[in-house]
Amino acid sequence: MALLVEDETTNVVRVEGPPGTGKSLTIANLASHLAASGKTVLITSQKDKALEVTRPCAS
Repeated sequence: MALLVEDETTNVVRVEGPPGTGKSLTIANLASHLAASGKTVLITSQKDKALEVTRPCAS
């Protein structure tokens, strides 16, 4: 299960969980929803692979 951890003081949402739990899909869905709502979205990761998987979903 992918876990969303929201920090209300910084407007940061962290998605965490083991491999294969839908983190990339959760991130893509959340980013799409926020962008459609007119908000700016920044996705960061410690590893490039996570960004490569999410990028096609955000196009």
